[in-house]
Amino acid sequence: MAGEYGSVIGLVLWHRKFVCISGHQAVADALSNPALSGRPLSFDFLLRTKGLSRGVLMTEGELWKEQRRFTIKHLKDVGVGKSSLEGIILDEIRDLVTDINCSKDGNIMLDDVFTTSVINILWVMVSGTRFKRGDPQMDRLTSCMNGFMRYSNGGPNLLTVVPFIRYIAPELSGYNRLMQYIGPIRSYIEELVAEHRKTLQINAPRDFIDLYLENLIEKESSNNSSFHKEELLGIIFDIFVAGSETTSHTLGFALLFMIMHPHIQNKVQEEIDEVLHGGTPSLTDRGRLPFTEATLQEIQRLGVVAPLTVPHVAQQNTKCQGYHIPKGTLMFINLWSTNIDPQVWPEPNTFLPERHLNDAGKFVKSEKLLTFGLGKRSCIGETLARSTLFLFFVSMMQHFRFESPWNDVDLELQPSLEPIPGLTLAPRPCLARVVKRAL
Repeated sequence: MAGEYGSVIGLVLWHRKFVCISGHQAVADALSNPALSGRPLSFDFLLRTKGLSRGVLMTEGELWKEQRRFTIKHLKDVGVGKSSLEGIILDEIRDLVTDINCSKDGNIMLDDVFTTSVINILWVMVSGTRFKRGDPQMDRLTSCMNGFMRYSNGGPNLLTVVPFIRYIAPELSGYNRLMQYIGPIRSYIEELVAEHRKTLQINAPRDFIDLYLENLIEKESSNNSSFHKEELLGIIFDIFVAGSETTSHTLGFALLFMIMHPHIQNKVQEEIDEVLHGGTPSLTDRGRLPFTEATLQEIQRLGVVAPLTVPHVAQQNTKCQGYHIPKGTLMFINLWSTNIDPQVWPEPNTFLPERHLNDAGKFVKSEKLLTFGLGKRSCIGETLARSTLFLFFVSMMQHFRFESPWNDVDLELQPSLEPIPGLTLAPRPCLARVVKRAL
């Protein structure tokens, strides 16, 4: 529609004003406007905290500011941005490499390859624990997480539009199915927090949960405190679902792009071999692997996991690109459109890592790529995500070559860049030939 009606399109549906924002400049303007940083009351997400507006993803105002500030500060305290983070990531990479090495050369299923690893990185910092690969508890939580994120296929549904329908037709409306996804995740988090509360030692925090509980206990006597158990549950749920999905799916798409573009995979691997000489990759290697970084940035440009931001709400009357946006307007901001905007990216649909290199062959981090958002609502996990993506991608390219499967396989199991829709886009499970490389 943007091509026909412009970058700012207004709609009225169910007596509610909606605005759709597309194109790089319009999206950047909207994300940078503090008046457009509100959040709608999303029924799906309210269910995770028993109908209360809690967490850091779907809240707004002073509650959101205080909880976001605390979360960012104390995630840093438990590892984000510190040298210890690299060790946590590399531990998970070693387990994954060992797991893949146990399979014989030939066709293997690429399905949620990175999910356990990415969740463990988050979980070590949040709860001080990790799952073993193949753990039934992890498999169940992952299944629930995927179900929750795929529930709405990325758009409105009967339950979100008419929430009271759950009392009349809980099965038909999808309410029962949604609670089957939310319930086990919430129960697990509640048990985790309860166990931490029992074993908490003040001034000796082990992880993020301990840090939050210390702050909660300190402020329990205050009537104005925003620190509550339900708030902690909401934050952990947000980290667990949103944080793990985006990173693991981006890595999944990275493998698919390498299968689809074997000549690019060759160049990446040649650079890694020349620079690392079989050594363990480090975050300090980023400046030494310009083509690898350029390839990863191009994967993030075209392998978009979050094509739309979480919906925004205008908290006051404001303007975007000269258009009046009334208070209360629901904003859908199209990040995907910024990545294929021909005014920003020549040949936008072509996979071309070289576009991210300067004339001297050095990698250029693009300010035009809005993968992690912009402004007050930018992603709080950007540092962790970038570190995880780099180390995993380099390690996978260093240890393995990914190719189209041998022999004839069903069309639905052929590698494809066509995503599975949902709140985030996921790579489709497929067969691939994985060949071990000599280091």
